[in-house]
Amino acid sequence: MSQSVPIFKTQAIEIKSRSAQEGRPIFEDREFVEIHIPGDNKSVVVHKVDQIHIDRWPEQYRAFKDGSEVPLEGSPVKEWPILTASRVAELHALKIKTIEQLAELKDASIDRIGMGGRELVKQAQAYLDVNKDTANAQKYAAENEKLHDEIDMLKAQIKEISDSITEQKEQKKGKAA
Repeated sequence: MSQSVPIFKTQAIEIKSRSAQEGRPIFEDREFVEIHIPGDNKSVVVHKVDQIHIDRWPEQYRAFKDGSEVPLEGSPVKEWPILTASRVAELHALKIKTIEQLAELKDASIDRIGMGGRELVKQAQAYLDVNKDTANAQKYAAENEKLHDEIDMLKAQIKEISDSITEQKEQKKGKAA
């Protein structure tokens, strides 16, 4: 399932009662969150920020408060070499920032990508599958190397023990003779 993408913002909201009282516009900063579904730029839900939103997206909220860029979870589409700059811009406009989000798109969202959207989603899925397999292969290779090192160490210990036993037997033979 595609993860929703929160965009936290501060908006100046006029306080009508105070404006009428003061005889001039009085505004107050309030925090809002726009919730986007990757691939669906038509359905945007806006809420006043409350603790539920902060708890659901703590890293994104912290980045908003710090004024820093929101951390991405996944592989950024802008780093995927098969995409042109214009295709990356199109995907960003649809709030698709990662290859994982692209791979998880549903049919209605795929249609919004336009020509070649289905093929692009298939390529994203294949890319992730290959990288998952590569990561597993690297993990198994590292485990295999570690096991070979342990085997070599055990062989060396067995040889030391064997040499020690042989030496003790020879010493006993020497004393008996």
